[in-house]
Amino acid sequence: MQRDQYTDASVLLFDARHNIRRQTRSILNSIGFWAIVDHDSLENTAHALQSTRHDLLVLATDDPEDGVIRFVQAVRRGRCGADPFVPIILTSWRASVKHVEGIVSSGADDLLMHPFSTAQLFERVRMLVRSRKPFVMTEDYFGPDRRKIEDRPEDACVVPVPNALQASVEGREDVAPSRAAIEYSFRRLERVKVRNTARRIAWIAEDLNGKFGQEGFAGYMEKQLAVLRRSAETYMRALDGPEGRTLTTLCEVVVKVVVGLQGKALNKSSLELLEETALALRVASEIDDDTSNAAAQISTAVSRIDGKTPRDEAEEWQQPFIAKDVSSG
Repeated sequence: MQRDQYTDASVLLFDARHNIRRQTRSILNSIGFWAIVDHDSLENTAHALQSTRHDLLVLATDDPEDGVIRFVQAVRRGRCGADPFVPIILTSWRASVKHVEGIVSSGADDLLMHPFSTAQLFERVRMLVRSRKPFVMTEDYFGPDRRKIEDRPEDACVVPVPNALQASVEGREDVAPSRAAIEYSFRRLERVKVRNTARRIAWIAEDLNGKFGQEGFAGYMEKQLAVLRRSAETYMRALDGPEGRTLTTLCEVVVKVVVGLQGKALNKSSLELLEETALALRVASEIDDDTSNAAAQISTAVSRIDGKTPRDEAEEWQQPFIAKDVSSG
């Protein structure tokens, strides 16, 4: 890859320290970047991103509270700038576990620790152009899937996203962040979020059923049921369209079982029912068929689940489900 290919690619650079910012800018020049806009305040950086699209962001962060991580999250969620998938490299002098964990969870593509060389930054840029990681969306995370390709399961639920840097460097309009491409990727990622949340719900249900009877299980179950209800709320918020309504119905059945377990005496049969309903939700969430066929399969699953509900359950089982006291944490 020739360095002159980077000449027209635009970079937005932030570092509050003038001398370090100049040094990073010089390294970017050495790589071949010349269309560089740099700022010493995060506020001005945000304004620059709002007014002009850039192909790469290079941002310095040395404190979890300096606002950079929140800024990256705002970009990824479409609250700042026109391209939520813009490649982002964070730089830092601070290698504390807490800070690095915050960087990793922010959704940035990469982290480069100071002091770094031209060759190191060039390699990170090259990887973003040639082999950028696909994105994933869960309840708590939105950004590149950091697992190695060989460690990803076949159904990893990842999505290739628009890549402004690759589009500029290689002249590829097919990967450019057009409005249509961004909207399409977001829709696919929302679907990934639904699937991943359903998988988490199913895992919690299976875990509870498997640990029934162990020492301290009652307290553990109450905590996990609270987590499961929050996941179910996240799941229903992420749904949309006709298929979303049918999946919501199935998720409500899952929560109905959870409500019947919270604060009650331990009940193995109810835990088994929870695992069955959660598994049905996961299976239904994986359906990629047309909406009518999906609705039919989900309705069948709901009917089977309702048929397994014990007739002597408490009165709340007989009432229409009403979500209440659900934590939004």
